[in-house]
Parts: sequence; structure tokens; C-alpha cells
Amino acid sequence: MELEFFLHSHHIDLALMTETHLVNSKQLRRIANYKMYSCCHPSGHRRGGSLVRGKNELVHSDVDGAYVTDSIQLSLAVFTQLFGAEVKIGSVYCSPSYLIQKNDSIEAFEVCGERWLIGGDLNSKHRMWGSRLISPRARVQIEAIDEMNCNIAATQFADKLA
Repeated sequence: MELEFFLHSHHIDLALMTETHLVNSKQLRRIANYKMYSCCHPSGHRRGGSLVRGKNELVHSDVDGAYVTDSIQLSLAVFTQLFGAEVKIGSVYCSPSYLIQKNDSIEAFEVCGERWLIGGDLNSKHRMWGSRLISPRARVQIEAIDEMNCNIAATQFADKLA
């Protein structure tokens, strides 16, 4: 109920959530005027997971599957009128319990297609997203980001993007 109140009172159009700890998406309460796109950890246990909630007023639909591995859970939805084009929006959770290789991140990015935006918890530290430290995991993720020719828009840079 708090989440529903927050989304409605703050007029949130799009919410990305991580570490949902769902075994299946039917466990999660539906929220009026929002559609949900989720993925759970493949083990069937309460861990990890991610979801995207989009306001019904936005034109959006399911994507052919999410990217789900033990180490990465990426839920996706297609929004057809964002930025004047079709854009896939995703919520990603990367478990700190698993080693993530560059190819793992590249595979997840490739599922997103040509135009996409993801947010979430990578469980890594890097100066590019506001940390004073750089973790080994972040170095691998940055290699994948560079190889895919992606851009990073971290919280500290949000005011420059507006």
C-alpha cells in the first residue's frame, strides 16, 4: 500500500525496482493504473529479481522474454512513445554472489536491442556512477559498456541530462 501511495502521490510514470525476492510475479500486489513486467531469480528461491512498472497512460508492451541467469536478472518492457521512438526500458539486478564476465553483460545488453535504457543495482563500484572506488566487477562491466558503445547516465550526471 505504501508503494501504491508513493507512485500515485508523486505521479511516477515509470518505476524500476530490484531485489524483488519474488518466486513468481503473481505474489506481487497489482497497483491500479500500472502494468508490471518482472523476472524472478531462476532458482525459484526468494532472492534477486527485478521489475518495471509502467503507468497505463504510457503506451507499452511485453518484450519477448527477459534476460535471466543466476547472476543477472533483467526485466524489460517496450515503450513506444518515449523519446519519439520505441525504447526498451529495463530494470536490472546483478547478484554480488556470482562472478560476472564481460560476455554476461554483453549478452544482457544484446537482449535489449537497438534503443534501450536500463537502471538498477549492478552491485559494483565505479567513479562513472558516483563511487570513489572502482571494483573488479565494475571494470568488467565498463569493458562491456565500452565494447557495446553504450552511454552511462548515473545519478550524479542526471542534472546535466535534463
